[in-house]
Amino acid sequence: MKKFNINELIWFLILVLSSLLLMYLLKTSSIANFVHPKMNKYLIFAIGVLLVIAFIQFFKIFTVPDRGGIRKDYFIFIAAILAIGLATNKDMGTEGINLKGIKLSTRSYWDVTGDNHHHFDKIPDGVIELIGENYYCYLEDIEKNMDKFKGRKVLTEGLVYKNSSMNKNEFIIARSVMSCCAADSQIIGIKIISQFDKTYDGQWVRIKGTLSSTTVYEGNKLIEVPIIKSESIEVTKKPSNQYIYQN
Repeated sequence: MKKFNINELIWFLILVLSSLLLMYLLKTSSIANFVHPKMNKYLIFAIGVLLVIAFIQFFKIFTVPDRGGIRKDYFIFIAAILAIGLATNKDMGTEGINLKGIKLSTRSYWDVTGDNHHHFDKIPDGVIELIGENYYCYLEDIEKNMDKFKGRKVLTEGLVYKNSSMNKNEFIIARSVMSCCAADSQIIGIKIISQFDKTYDGQWVRIKGTLSSTTVYEGNKLIEVPIIKSESIEVTKKPSNQYIYQN
């Protein structure tokens, strides 16, 4: 009778599946929904380590079986793999905004000791593109120098969010901002003043308009935040990665 250890087999499969899941997340860039892209090099190293351990583990399958049956703690790892897989395509969504809340200011990210964020990509002349990797740093610079940028044309995109307290022609375009990982993310929004009757609640849109400002309460303080007076709105394809990264 050949030796066969079911517990060692399960652990081998967990190692292989974990490696495959990480490779899939990296290949599809879905890993960016969980950790900052700067962590990718460490994840590649982790994949290599997992594959080496899996190779060593393979030979333990053909050993004397453990007494006591299948180890129950293995189900924790299996559940974690399934949870990450299911969460890969999870969207921010209006329900997520209602649960987590939304901020109209980047101030919660500012260092309490002062302005220590040095953005090397200055906002160029012409249309300000609040898209992709420029989104957060440009938005922060605008908020810190509001008078300088008022009246400029702007292009941005994100998820439309509207609640009952807003006027008919108002909504917020939202993006999730990540500093390190998904757990520390916050939802940052820009209020839009629309001249169109059509509602886009819950849809991803691209907006062109003119930059202006308004005042809102954040905590106990009245602060000035940017708004966009829209000139065109079009539904756009939702990006594969829902997060914007704080540089």
